[in-house]
Amino acid sequence: MTSLKVILLNFFRKIRTFVFTKDFLIFLVFVFISAAFWFVNMSGKKRSLDIKVLVEYRNIPDNIQFLTTLPKEIKIEVKDFGLKILQYVFQKKHPIVISYDDFLKTDTTLQYPLYKLENLLKANFESSAEIIGGLKKINLKYQKLEKKRLDTRLLGGISLQSQYVLSDSIRITPKSVDVFGPKEVIDTLRYAYIEPLSLSKIDKTNSFNQSFLKQKGVSYEQEKATIDIVVEMLTEKRLQIPIKCINKPMGVYVHLFPSTVEISFSVGLSKFNTVTEDDFQVILDYNLLEKNTSGRERVVVSSTKDYIYYLKTQPAEIEFLLEEN
Repeated sequence: MTSLKVILLNFFRKIRTFVFTKDFLIFLVFVFISAAFWFVNMSGKKRSLDIKVLVEYRNIPDNIQFLTTLPKEIKIEVKDFGLKILQYVFQKKHPIVISYDDFLKTDTTLQYPLYKLENLLKANFESSAEIIGGLKKINLKYQKLEKKRLDTRLLGGISLQSQYVLSDSIRITPKSVDVFGPKEVIDTLRYAYIEPLSLSKIDKTNSFNQSFLKQKGVSYEQEKATIDIVVEMLTEKRLQIPIKCINKPMGVYVHLFPSTVEISFSVGLSKFNTVTEDDFQVILDYNLLEKNTSGRERVVVSSTKDYIYYLKTQPAEIEFLLEEN
């Protein structure tokens, strides 16, 4: 171990001695002079370099479907002075932006003019730069799509935690969207379906951004819809409701014992104060009473509200007495 340490120390001493010698300093001077000559030579002559430039497309209508792939980058060969070529290697290239409006159009093809493409590309380089290779027209095939306005629909199942209900119907925004696709496909669509959303035991209000259902050749004016599910707790309410006898002929009295019943039901907290006696009917049908020999009949309760749950009556049956005048 000691001998290895001695060897390493001697090695580093020799290197240090060499570095600070006159010969080494002369060597460094010649390296610097050579580098300077190379730099001057490099900067004074034109060189070429292959460069990739990204492409962005804008203002493309929703009812256009491309049958050829849009080129995402263009590879060109640029010629310029050596120093500037070195600069191009390290500097960030800005994407060129091509607008749909600038394409030359036929019923089935789009062509981007070569001179416009060259001008866009040159904006990334110095005025002395030349594009000497790789510059080609952008030729695209496309088809126009049919447009149809469709109502949105949600797929999937949603279940709530016990004692919770929807405070309002599930809201989908937007309620309808423009859908684009080949005529033979668009004609078969009735709704713009949203991808299935499966949720269980929900006990609080939620909002989701959900994509529209993917179908081959079909696109939508926007990628996603917003699903709002507003949830609230149930609470119990009780009311006294008078019993009404229907189909009773003239000259007949119907005595009811009792003449009112207590109803109990569950309702969402937000609607608790809006539910009144006028929202219910407790009915007996005289035609049934006339055939009933037991003197007892079950009442029928109905409500005009669709947000009433677990409706019960007390008593469920009442006694009656028919009397003719």
